[in-house]
Amino acid sequence: MRKRNIMWGAGAVVCSAALIVTLISHVSRGATTSSNPTGQSVRHARETSPSTTSAFTKGKSTSSQTLTVMAIGGSSAQGYDAPKLDGYLTRAMQTVSSKLNLHINFVNKAVSGGIPTMLAPQYDPLLYQVKPNVVLIAWGLLNDIARKTPQAMFERVIKDEVSMAVAYGADVWIVTPPVTPATYVGHDVKLEQVYTNLEVAGAREVHSSHVHVFDLLSAMKSYLKVHHLSYKPYASNNWHMNLAGHILAGQILANEILTKSKAIGLVA
Repeated sequence: MRKRNIMWGAGAVVCSAALIVTLISHVSRGATTSSNPTGQSVRHARETSPSTTSAFTKGKSTSSQTLTVMAIGGSSAQGYDAPKLDGYLTRAMQTVSSKLNLHINFVNKAVSGGIPTMLAPQYDPLLYQVKPNVVLIAWGLLNDIARKTPQAMFERVIKDEVSMAVAYGADVWIVTPPVTPATYVGHDVKLEQVYTNLEVAGAREVHSSHVHVFDLLSAMKSYLKVHHLSYKPYASNNWHMNLAGHILAGQILANEILTKSKAIGLVA
C-alpha cells in the first residue's frame, strides 16, 4: 500500500542570499584547505563504511510526525573530510529542519567508493529496513567515470532506483554533485555533465510527481561565478570538498530545498 505524502504545517520560508553570503564569508575566513588539494586517485576510496543516522529538531515541531530521509551516494555524500562525516547532506538537512521547524530523521547510507550498480542488490532491502519518506539520491558520478560504467546501464539503474522508491511510497530527491576540482576544471568535467544529464533523465523517465531534482552542481557553479570566488578554498583534493566546501554546498542545497518546500510537500 502506498504511504501518504506527508504535508508539514509550517509557515512560508525565506532563505535569503544574504544568509549564504554571511555564512560563506565566515567560512572563508576560518577554514583552511588540505595540504594535498589535488591529484588523489580513486584508490583512496574505501569500498565499505558504516551508515550514519542523525535526528534534527529545533524548538517545538509543528508536527508529531517524523520525516525520514535516506541518502545514497558515494564518498562526498557520505561526508568525506568533514568532522564526524557531517558533510553537506547532513548540514542541508539540519538547516531545513531548523527553518521549517520539523523533525527530520536523516539516515545516510552513502558509501565511499560506491556506485549505483554496486548498491543495486542491497537497495530494495534498504527501503524496507529504513522505511524512508524521502530517498535522496546523491551520486558523485566520478566513481562511475573512473570505472567506465556503461552510460545506458547507469541511466537504467538510476531509473530503477527512482521507480522502486516511488513504488515503495517515498518521494525522491535527485541531488546533482557538488563542485570539486574534478567537476569544475578537471579533465572529467565533460563526462561529469554527461552522467549528470543521464542521472536526471533516468529519474524523469519515471514520470512521477513524487520525483524532484535539485541541481546542486549548477547552483554551486553559479554561486562561485556570481561572487567571483575560486573553487580552491573549498577543495580537499581533486575529488572532494573540505569542510568549507561542505558548508557552502550544504547551505546552497538547503536553499534549493527551502525554495521548493511547498511544491515538494514539506509545508502546506
